[in-house]
Amino acid sequence: MVEKSALLKRKDIAVCLISAFVILMLLSLNSYLYPVNPWDDVNIFFTVGQGILDGKMPYRDLIDQKGPLAFLVHSAALLISPGNYHGIFWFELVALTATLLIMLRTARRFRPQLSAFWMTAVAAVICLSPMFSCGDSAEEMLLPFLALTMDAIVAHGYEGRTVTYRTLLVNGMGAGVIAMWKYSLLGLPFAFMAFLAIEAVIEDRGLLRAVKMCLVYLLGMAAVVGACLLWAAACGFLSEFLSIYLLDNATQYGTVNLGRPFWFRIAAGTVRCLILRRNFVFTAVLALSVLNLFFLEKRVGKRMKAFVFIAAVIATACMHFNGVGYTYYAMGFVPFAVFCLPLADRLLSRLPFARFGGIAVAVLALAAVIVLGKPVPFIGSRYEDSSYHDIAGIVNADADNTLMNFGSLDMGYYMACGVSPDMRYFCRLNCNPDQWLEETVTVLNDRSVRYVVANFTSDAIESIEITDEWQSVALDALTANYTPIYSRTPNGRIYKDHT
Repeated sequence: MVEKSALLKRKDIAVCLISAFVILMLLSLNSYLYPVNPWDDVNIFFTVGQGILDGKMPYRDLIDQKGPLAFLVHSAALLISPGNYHGIFWFELVALTATLLIMLRTARRFRPQLSAFWMTAVAAVICLSPMFSCGDSAEEMLLPFLALTMDAIVAHGYEGRTVTYRTLLVNGMGAGVIAMWKYSLLGLPFAFMAFLAIEAVIEDRGLLRAVKMCLVYLLGMAAVVGACLLWAAACGFLSEFLSIYLLDNATQYGTVNLGRPFWFRIAAGTVRCLILRRNFVFTAVLALSVLNLFFLEKRVGKRMKAFVFIAAVIATACMHFNGVGYTYYAMGFVPFAVFCLPLADRLLSRLPFARFGGIAVAVLALAAVIVLGKPVPFIGSRYEDSSYHDIAGIVNADADNTLMNFGSLDMGYYMACGVSPDMRYFCRLNCNPDQWLEETVTVLNDRSVRYVVANFTSDAIESIEITDEWQSVALDALTANYTPIYSRTPNGRIYKDHT
């Protein structure tokens, strides 16, 4: 068993914090080096978050499918840094630093002498991979809670530590955060609790201890989930929350795949996010992690292997039940990649410069970030040179600065213009297309908003290929009531009503 003093030290905290700060500063578009983050998911979070600050409620007044904690955190980020993305950078920093520290502790359960500088490489792999996208995905923010569960699995399954009620309570609270942010990531936490309960029943030949463990775990979950439900009930959006967040996500997201066999959706989603979405380096690290845990780590017993295998199967099934396999879904596998670290450190220890190997790994990782980081060439870009600045100038020069984001996920113009939309379906989502279309056409025909921003290029609107039924109806309403007044590629075209 590894002594607690050997797991984490002050120097480790400093290395993980500095590594996370530098790499996020270079690769997250929420950092102070970049003027905007154009990723639609992030902008949806911020639009709903700003709406909350303006007295609107998620699901009832502004619709998106993520959990309420995602919006509350972005409201807090806007309080830290109003009108821009920089506030969420600090939440990213906390999340990544915590993830690195927890993964370091987990890896040291196998190899106590493992250098903290390896975590610089871990941060680089995470943030350089396409799965990181532009920063601020739900998966990124929830990594600490998933990593904490994996650490508890290793502590119990490998070291033989007793899982205390305190550990169960803390992990239960983490599961509650996941449940109220993106519940499809609950596979790993639930597999952890289920395995412990089954193990307790087998060992005791009774249910009492298993029931107590489950109740403590659920108590931790209830503390977070209950607080969110009370908020929803008090503010009058409980039914909309239950309908949109819980039901629509399960029944409408990825509807093109829902008619296919369950096993096919899981396999397709996994292959898509790891291979087809080009998360190649991370997939290789994950493969080496599997190789080390199941074949090379001689001290890992069958129980531990079964524990991790079952957890991986359940986690994968929950993440990919709809078969969509978006790029950032791969982030959910990060906790399983921790088993690659002991193997990498053993291999490094055989080299002549092994004494300085950890520092060399950190330097190489930072060099890779600088050379390969896609956002790095755009450091120093001026907000004044972007379409966001131009469109915000047009909209805010008018006393009537009402705005609609047309035909796509949130492009970030609500954020740029400082406008809180009055439409429930303030952008097109992956659920409820009929409701979105009905509200959009009504707003356009009534000219309820002064401006409409769309993601068309400067090409004539007639050249747009109609691929969905909604496009014909919505485009007819747009062109009948609005005139284009500004166009700039790739996604800056704004229309003004005819009045």
